[in-house]
Amino acid sequence: MTQPVIARVTWTVFRIPLRRPMVFALGTITDAEHVLLELEDSDGVRGYAEAIPRPAIHGELTSTILAVLAELEPSIVGQPVADRVRVLTGLDGLVGNATAKAAIDMAWMDVQCRRAQVSCHEILGNYATSVDVTVGIGLMEPAEAARVAAGYQDTHGIRSFVVKVEGDVDSDLRLLRELKQAVSAGTFVYVDANRVYRLSEVQRFARGAAELGISWIEEPTLPGVAGRSPGPLADLVVIGDESCIEFTQISDRVGAGAVQCLALKLGRSGYIRAEAMRGFCEVSGVDIMMSTPGETSIGTLHSLAFGAARRSTSRLPGVYGYFLGLADDLLTEPLQVRDGRLPVRQAPGSGIEIDADKLAHYSAAPPRSSDRT
Repeated sequence: MTQPVIARVTWTVFRIPLRRPMVFALGTITDAEHVLLELEDSDGVRGYAEAIPRPAIHGELTSTILAVLAELEPSIVGQPVADRVRVLTGLDGLVGNATAKAAIDMAWMDVQCRRAQVSCHEILGNYATSVDVTVGIGLMEPAEAARVAAGYQDTHGIRSFVVKVEGDVDSDLRLLRELKQAVSAGTFVYVDANRVYRLSEVQRFARGAAELGISWIEEPTLPGVAGRSPGPLADLVVIGDESCIEFTQISDRVGAGAVQCLALKLGRSGYIRAEAMRGFCEVSGVDIMMSTPGETSIGTLHSLAFGAARRSTSRLPGVYGYFLGLADDLLTEPLQVRDGRLPVRQAPGSGIEIDADKLAHYSAAPPRSSDRT
């Protein structure tokens, strides 16, 4: 019997607008301009993933993702489907380009699981059947932020929010106070500062946030500053995100006691690296919070498969709700959040099925395809 190989790589740039711009300390996002990656094996089995450009965080542009995919295509086509880990490990020599490599890993895993007629979630651990969903609230006026959060709670039952702040402590606390008053008691609210605070400001913010029952903060200040002087952060649970992309960064930050929780984003790690990160956090006693680089439902399904597979990655609410802010979807069966939870799809692979008409409608450029069989 002939061993199945990766026979075709196809990538398509698509653009779906957001219902409202996502404004945060590092910039403004008005749409999801992502790259849909499709791998097809020699038996016609297809797997999907998306690569997400975030130049201010990962240093990747749409153009660089396309260039990397074109460069790596000869290393992928013709490889045995069973050799995903070997091939992806061999790409470690290509420094950076995290989301492009992660997309290859995820789409390849999708092919493998579809061939085995098993879900990615089941292969990875099969721990939970659904997860609590966090929704992000961008920079906006306090009354608007409160209205948006209350709307998500009324419509989808969301009980967890991560709120972007601008770095003005008084304004940020005013926004958080109004939002907390608008949502139900017991709603989990935490902050993503994107490193905008100075150390003295973090101390003042921590005091004010504590009065509101908020003690979790993502990337409060520059890593070197927080690492040198952890005292003002002692009353906060610090979540590492953009300062914890590479393994050495994670190890250094955890070892210094600078972070107590890792924001794990499958869209920039892929499955292979995410498994290593999960294991490190478990043995180090560090919490894991599934987060998002701003995924559509395509990336959300991969993140969901991984996050719900183990106790350590499903214990805390995950930022799975970014897709709710998009004007449309590329899936034939859109995701549904009910009572604040997102159920796992038990279909073979990731459960991703692309609506061809919608993809054609939202495509920003013709698909690029290879076929070397």
